[in-house]
Amino acid sequence: MTGAAHLLAGSSIYLLTGRNKIMAPLLAIISHYALDAIPHYDSPAWNIPLGFLAVIFLYLTVIKNKEPFILVCALCGMLPDINSFFCFSSVLLDIHQRFHFDKTYEIPISYLYWEIYGCLITGYLLWTRYPVR
Repeated sequence: MTGAAHLLAGSSIYLLTGRNKIMAPLLAIISHYALDAIPHYDSPAWNIPLGFLAVIFLYLTVIKNKEPFILVCALCGMLPDINSFFCFSSVLLDIHQRFHFDKTYEIPISYLYWEIYGCLITGYLLWTRYPVR
């Protein structure tokens, strides 16, 4: 999945767990592995701009909700990818590779469009369903 999907999933889990600061980061990391197991279109040409837009959206969400822990959970949702880049844990890297789907056939770009639709729906729900407390 794109970084945007992982960021939004991590932040959504925090809000879905009732703002649980213990369970949410753990579930955000687990959500990364669950999303990576789904076949998806993977391209840095799309990942970088979509991730950038997701970060801006999450920043605005944090300002709106005055809830900075949303970003902590979003970063936990990205932790396996961050580890793939910096490799601070070989165990996490191995787990990440085991959960990632095997690309045995060409993934059509339409998978990316479905992922973008999912991100837009998740963003809409984050913005509208979880107002300021």
